[in-house]
Amino acid sequence: MVSDQTDLGGAEPPPAFEQLDEEARSRPKSLRLLPRIVRDAFSLVWQASPRALVASIGLKLVNGLALGVALLLGRNLVASVLAAGAHQSGFLTVAPQLAAVIGR
Repeated sequence: MVSDQTDLGGAEPPPAFEQLDEEARSRPKSLRLLPRIVRDAFSLVWQASPRALVASIGLKLVNGLALGVALLLGRNLVASVLAAGAHQSGFLTVAPQLAAVIGR
């Protein structure tokens, strides 16, 4: 028969969900605690793996920039389509913007 809990070398079993939920409800809740929590979280991750933290932040920045570029290209494409429709100038006026959005 397999036990639900792993052998922790005689240590207490981990707390149950109800115990964790009760402890979380009894703690103070304030946005003023957020900066300290974020600082502690960054400190913990930095101690665990500074290279991974820097890589993760860098990738998120690149992702955000790429999203911004995609939004600008999409906005320009919509504006070109609307302008081409108003002047009935055809598909060739919209093709460069469409290629930029599709090629991304």
